[in-house]
Amino acid sequence: MHGGATFAPGKVSQAFSFDGGSNSYVFAPNANGIAGGPQATYDAWIYPTAVPPAGNYGGVFGAGDSTLPLWQTQQCRLLYSRQNSGDPKFYMDCGTDNAGTFIYRYTANSYPPNNWYFVAAVVNNGNIDLYVNGVLDDGVGTSSPGSVINTNAYKYVWMGAQVRSDQSLISSPFTGLVDEVEISNRALSQSEIQTIFSAGGAGKCKTSTNRPPVALCRDMRVAAGQDCAADASVDDGSFDPDQGDTLTLSQSPQGPYPLGNTAVTLTATDNHGATSSCNATVTVIDRTPPSITNLSVTPSNLWPPNHKMVDVVVAYDLSDDCGPVTGTLSVTSNEGTPADWQILDAHHVRLRAERLGGGAGRVYTITVIATDALGNQFSRVASVLVPHDQGR
Repeated sequence: MHGGATFAPGKVSQAFSFDGGSNSYVFAPNANGIAGGPQATYDAWIYPTAVPPAGNYGGVFGAGDSTLPLWQTQQCRLLYSRQNSGDPKFYMDCGTDNAGTFIYRYTANSYPPNNWYFVAAVVNNGNIDLYVNGVLDDGVGTSSPGSVINTNAYKYVWMGAQVRSDQSLISSPFTGLVDEVEISNRALSQSEIQTIFSAGGAGKCKTSTNRPPVALCRDMRVAAGQDCAADASVDDGSFDPDQGDTLTLSQSPQGPYPLGNTAVTLTATDNHGATSSCNATVTVIDRTPPSITNLSVTPSNLWPPNHKMVDVVVAYDLSDDCGPVTGTLSVTSNEGTPADWQILDAHHVRLRAERLGGGAGRVYTITVIATDALGNQFSRVASVLVPHDQGR
């Protein structure tokens, strides 16, 4: 490291920090493994902290000497560039075919400072593709099918500013942080680039262990709807312990669930495909009472009051949305005693034709009670009158 180049906390670990001064750079000589040829990938986490002046650029990192004309001493360089008065973009160019020719590519989108960006420039068969945060973002550029990156270029790596091979000239300084720089002699696939981006602060050079999600369940009791079924989630706060992972929950069997108890398995799956499961029970309860319609009693008047027991028919219809229903009867009266009535079955009673001479007439109240299979009840009443006299 030279001049104002230092270390600072980075995206993955310690990043190179460049203050934008002309002597703030990193120089790595004898990088003989960077051989040029038909393929290469240049990638790094980049955090610009200043925008270059209009029409200028900051040298992020590169291989070979890009300070000399004719492109013959350069392999490739990645820049943070500002065209004219526009917003800053990332830019890559490479010298080709040892012939003073080159290919280049800008990103289509602009990238303001003070953000981390994972930038990958892929060179393959005379074309450059630029990826930012795992997404292809090719803007204007040139291609030369069949061309190869210069093989006779100087084999050294610079960061933070363009550096001549003898370090006699330092130009186009970059201001910001650069972390986990990589130059390889092959074209990474988009899936490989996305994997590195998804690793984030874990880094591509670190062992990243994905922890499975945690599925949490609870038993549920829910009321049935009109269709005698109900939906219910048994999730009780399932979570993923790894920050940034996404979680998908599924239940088997899926709802809606019928009346009674249903065993349910909840499965939690993270974006890496790791899963965990738990079991619970969904209990669907019928809380809607049955109904009674078309209630009538025959006869509804008892005459004469001769103290005899009279058969009375209690007619009605019962219904319930979710199962069988039964009907029962009860009798009360404003006069007399329980000996004055008999309940024969769910539709027949016997009532005594009798009333007190000094009263206003006897009223028998017959209550029909409908009960469904889960004990929900509904009732209606009908009356049978023993009048004081025939005029009533």
